Amino acid sequence: MGEKRVLLRFLKGFEDKISFLVAMSSGQNIFETWLQGKQVSERQSILQNASNNMVHVDALSMKGIIEQLAAGVVSQCADELGLTVMELNQLLKTPRKDALSSLITIVECVE
Repeated sequence: MGEKRVLLRFLKGFEDKISFLVAMSSGQNIFETWLQGKQVSERQSILQNASNNMVHVDALSMKGIIEQLAAGVVSQCADELGLTVMELNQLLKTPRKDALSSLITIVECVE
C-alpha cells in the first residue's frame, strides 16, 4: 500500500509537466496553459508573490515595475515546471510578449 502512494505522488508530480508538453506540441502558449489551470485565488497569490519579490527603487518607472512583475510571473511558472527561467524562455516564441500577456491575464482575473 505504501509503495502505491509513493508511486501515485511521483506520477502526480509529472501531471502538469505532461500537460505542458502536450500544449507545446500543439502550438499553444505555455503561459496560457499554465494560467488556465489556476484558480482566481492562485492567480492572486502569483501576483502577490511577484510583487513581494520586486526590487524597490524610488525612481523606478512604470515600465520597470511592469517588467519586474512579469519577470516574477515567469519565475513562478518556471519553478512549477521544474525549469530555469532561461529554459522556459527558450521554449517560448516571444518570451517578453508572453510574459507581459500573462501578467495582464492575471491582473484582469484578479480584479
